[in-house]
Amino acid sequence: MKTLFKIGIVAAGLILAGSQTGCGRSTPPPPPPAAPKTKIPKPPPTPVETNPVNKTTPPPPASGMTASEHYQAAQKATSAAAKKEHLRKVLELDTTSPTAVKAAAELAKICQAAGDERGTLTAELKVAEGEKKTVLLKKLDELNAKFFSPEPTPGTTVYTVQSGDTLAKIAKQFNTTVALIQKMNGLKGDVIHPGQRFKIIQGTLEIQASKTRHALEFLLDGNLIKIYKIGAGAADKTPEGTFTIESRLVNPDWFKTLPDGKKVKLPPSDPENILGTRWMGFSEPHKDYGIHGSRPDGEGVGEDASNGCIRMWNKDVEELFDMVPAGTRVTIRK
Repeated sequence: MKTLFKIGIVAAGLILAGSQTGCGRSTPPPPPPAAPKTKIPKPPPTPVETNPVNKTTPPPPASGMTASEHYQAAQKATSAAAKKEHLRKVLELDTTSPTAVKAAAELAKICQAAGDERGTLTAELKVAEGEKKTVLLKKLDELNAKFFSPEPTPGTTVYTVQSGDTLAKIAKQFNTTVALIQKMNGLKGDVIHPGQRFKIIQGTLEIQASKTRHALEFLLDGNLIKIYKIGAGAADKTPEGTFTIESRLVNPDWFKTLPDGKKVKLPPSDPENILGTRWMGFSEPHKDYGIHGSRPDGEGVGEDASNGCIRMWNKDVEELFDMVPAGTRVTIRK
């Protein structure tokens, strides 16, 4: 995609916009310079949805260890927790080698012994292929049917609504989203009452994406919740590293750059607006990149065709958007 573009959206009376090089966003030409004015102090910035856990805790520094070195460290680990962490690191870095297969089997065994069904599935799915992967994904769907229902499940807690609470206030308190609270509790609207008891997700959310496998994993405390098929950047343009989700936009506009340099605003309804229905923008130094939908729906998914952003089917990006609060950590690897 050679065209430059920018994403913007008007919400709550504010215009959210920025410059985008990774996915082709660009800033419209600045207006003519105005006459000098008296400098007026700027008001404090408008608060945005954040995830305090991920926002205040910087991503851990890369260990610099290879998958093989992590596996060797797992064999020397003196605690089950340390061994489990090293085995997980193996599978984050490698899913195809014999070492990865051994690590997955050992991690699955540890999780199974602890009664961690989701952890067991996560380990097995990391290296599964073909029919076995299909069977495991079906088991994950069955597990998620309970997870996204009011039924108590691991990785969640129960909260009793207090006087003065709103869904937005509760979502901020637990670093989640209003949409996910509604989904888990079968809520149709925003009205709640003191004394109601809601199931709330509890733990650290994270996104991990693989450019070569065209796969995005949404995890809770290191265990898989969902796996999505994605598209990545042509010529290896998608940045690698760890950052966070900083902006979340619904039905974004696209500011398209014409051959003469002029900008034209394409609303979400315009067939030429290729961003799809959602945008989740990354933090510095990758604020010009993000995760978005596609138009035509599915265009570029499963391929290396974008100018650096991660593309998804619209139904998938909408589902992910509803689960991902601002501040969620994102790690992209080969």
